[in-house]
Amino acid sequence: MTDVFISYSRKDQEFVKILHQALSQSHRDSWIDWQNIPKGTQWWQEIESGIEGANTFIFVISPDSIKSEVCGLEINHAINNGKRLLPIIRREVSEFDDNNTAHQALKDHNWLFFREEDDFQTSFEELIKTLDTDLNYVHQHTRLLVRAKEWDKKGRRDSFLLRGEELKEAEQWLEEAQIRFQNYQQQFKGKRQDPNPLLTEQHLHYIRKSREIEDAEHQAKRILLEAKTKADRLIKIGSGISIGLLTLSVLLAFKVQLQLQATNIKVDVIESQQLWKEGKIVEALEEALQAAKQLNPILNLSPHLKDQAEKQTKIALQQTVYDTIKERTRFKEHQDYIWGVSFSRDGKLLASGSTDKTIKLWDVTKGKLLYTLTGHTDGISSVSFSPDGKALVSGSDDNTIILWDVMTGKKLKTLKGHQDSVFSVSFSPDGKTVASGSRDNTIILWDVMTGKKLKTLKGHQNWVWSVSFSPDGKTLASGSVDKTIILWDIARGKSLKTLRGHEDKIFSVSFSPDGKTLASASADNTIKLWDIASENRVITLKGHQNWVMSVSFSPDGKTLASGSNDNTIKLWDVVTGNEIKTFSGHQHLVWSVKISPDGKTLASSSWDKNIILWDMTTNKEIKTFSKHQDLVSSVSISPAGKILASGSNDKSIILWDITTGKQLNTLKGHQKAIYSLSFNKDGKILASGSDDHRIILWNVTTGKPLKILKGHQEAVYSISLSPDGKILASGTNKNIILWDVTTGKPIKSFKENKEIIYSISLSPDGKILASGTNKNIILWDVTTGKKLGTLEGHQELVFSLSWSEDRKILASGSYDNTLKLWDIATRKELKTLKGHQSVINSVSFSPDGKTVASGSADKTVKLWDIDTGKPLKTFWGHQDLVNSVSFSPDGKTVVSGSADKTVKLWQFEGNFDLNHLIIKGCKSINTYLNSNPTKNELREFCQLSFQ
Repeated sequence: MTDVFISYSRKDQEFVKILHQALSQSHRDSWIDWQNIPKGTQWWQEIESGIEGANTFIFVISPDSIKSEVCGLEINHAINNGKRLLPIIRREVSEFDDNNTAHQALKDHNWLFFREEDDFQTSFEELIKTLDTDLNYVHQHTRLLVRAKEWDKKGRRDSFLLRGEELKEAEQWLEEAQIRFQNYQQQFKGKRQDPNPLLTEQHLHYIRKSREIEDAEHQAKRILLEAKTKADRLIKIGSGISIGLLTLSVLLAFKVQLQLQATNIKVDVIESQQLWKEGKIVEALEEALQAAKQLNPILNLSPHLKDQAEKQTKIALQQTVYDTIKERTRFKEHQDYIWGVSFSRDGKLLASGSTDKTIKLWDVTKGKLLYTLTGHTDGISSVSFSPDGKALVSGSDDNTIILWDVMTGKKLKTLKGHQDSVFSVSFSPDGKTVASGSRDNTIILWDVMTGKKLKTLKGHQNWVWSVSFSPDGKTLASGSVDKTIILWDIARGKSLKTLRGHEDKIFSVSFSPDGKTLASASADNTIKLWDIASENRVITLKGHQNWVMSVSFSPDGKTLASGSNDNTIKLWDVVTGNEIKTFSGHQHLVWSVKISPDGKTLASSSWDKNIILWDMTTNKEIKTFSKHQDLVSSVSISPAGKILASGSNDKSIILWDITTGKQLNTLKGHQKAIYSLSFNKDGKILASGSDDHRIILWNVTTGKPLKILKGHQEAVYSISLSPDGKILASGTNKNIILWDVTTGKPIKSFKENKEIIYSISLSPDGKILASGTNKNIILWDVTTGKKLGTLEGHQELVFSLSWSEDRKILASGSYDNTLKLWDIATRKELKTLKGHQSVINSVSFSPDGKTVASGSADKTVKLWDIDTGKPLKTFWGHQDLVNSVSFSPDGKTVVSGSADKTVKLWQFEGNFDLNHLIIKGCKSINTYLNSNPTKNELREFCQLSFQ
């Protein structure tokens, strides 16, 4: 470990040498990269280790350093690892980019000034004083981070965890770190960056895992000691009862084995849950299956331990098996950073190029490595299949391009002409030409048959990171560090136009399948969609928290995938520009993303040395209904499950055939927005509540109003029909009314109510009415109209309520972003379910009462397990807040209505049987297990589960 890591521009090297000498004379160790080494096999790993092992990260601010790609990577790595940042000004900078995470971090810290006009010794003394502040705390931060990194690199083996006094010291440091952070936040209200080294997930997970394992080991030792003590006591009784002793010894051995097994299962489950939270879905599922593997018949000897272990295992399996983002498999054969991936045209092969100087060809279906291509003398930046899949082209830091025969893995040709690293290669649609972009600022067009240079395209003022052919092969797009995109006429070799708009270097460009749109990814953290016919029509996609490195269109052109330096992949709706979902699983920047030709698989490569294949079909909606002209506020499914009703702010209700997706009828009669819908028990009557203060009862067959219920003086936010269909309850402002459905007349008004009503729901037996107010839920006796009790716990208004079929549990959704489950008999809160990022507008129980659905302003629908309170699944796809959710009568379909004017049907398989979960889990990672020879035991377990 060292005292400081210094990040700087080469133009400030003379100053850094002076600073380094002064630090050495003050007995401070420095980690400095003196050599301007280009990316290579070991270079960046050494940089990362240097940053991780330094107590303080010094950044020398100058106009050149804040523009430097390498400096940007270094400071981002320091931020991601919670290092103490110390910016020092060498040369003044006119302005910082507010969209740049690194720039923002520099701005938010106090600076030390080492300009030419500043007194070096005075500034240096202040620097030393800062370095020595909280030295023990900072040193412990560094030491634990290095240990956590080593544990992760060694496969998270228990032998690398903390134990004894070392663990106690780490836990004390953890407590201090949390207190420091809280105190600083309270003092400055988040307006200033905390100068203390920040606690990271790696610290937290490493220390907590160490505690779990030590506790498990202590428990195991205690059990063994108890068994030994009992055995010794029995031996003292005498040898005359040796048979009895033998029997008791056997029983004690069984007890020890049972306890140890139960403890191991618990540890595997905890590890699975932690990995799931980190977005490592495959690893989380692997741990859950490891727990399941230990549920062997021996546990039957202890029903209590068996039930406990099975419940814990089911929780872990449910989370991972029904998780939204499905990682199909992970390839781990590369020994260094992976820069490029490419699918063959039929989608059966995947090629990957790495800094380890190799290209690997993978069988996508089987998850197997087919063979490794060697020939380049430096790292490989880009790979691309020919349109017929017979050839592969690769570009390298050795300044060359190689054409390979895919069938044999042999070199066909080596193309030489660039004067520096080749960053990007691409085949033309007809397979006759290869384009290459280079660090030498040029693009070269090559004849594939002869290997000869056809044209050199010059126009960029800096490195060319990416090239992409248009689908018709007539145009080439190139993206550069000079922040521009140039469109080239291939035939003439001339520039057609230059697209400007990005505020930082451009890493990736890609044409849509129809050639009308060009996507570009930039270090300004954005993606831009350019209309080729008119470059003035641009959509900017924002959501990544760091540089966007790669973009790829789906085959239908409707979806765009992006990979980023924030370690995530995002899917975007090309038409609206809205984010669809985020894939988390990589532990380092995602350099390349590619969607397979059939649109079902997404491949991503990362500097974590992994390639991940993601299932793009997971959690797709069954149907989308989109006839409404304004936001959809309410949805309801008929008891027979055949008709779907949707109410909208466009004043209409649409009836849909769920099976065919056809529009059956449009009900018009309300004068303002519709807020609530409810079918009666035979599905022949539909009730609707509106902003026009009225409730209408509709004949579902004819689409005509049967009765109009008038009595409310304000908008009717919520309605609920009794199970027998005879009574309708409605709530508005401070007024609750019960109506006789047959006559359309009010039966009673709940005069005790003094609070504004946001939601109401009648219990399944029709005896209790629940009303949601500002923070509280009030329970009413339907017969007497008297208040039965108040459920308190929410921090904001309660906007939705739903009863379990047995009437024992009430679910509530609130503007405090939480969903709560209440025990009606005791009036106590059972669980608080957290996971939504915004207000919850709607909740709905499944018919079997085992699952509850929630719709939120965060644009998602979530399904929750009632027993555990854990999220089972998240549905992404709406482009605006979700206003209403409902289960179909068979519980297999969830319907959601959104402010994006659409209604979506989602399929849900709610089978929580343990054996079913094991089989489903094994199927989910079958490809992953087959592609990893170290997983033999788990693979055998899964094969047995299939039988």
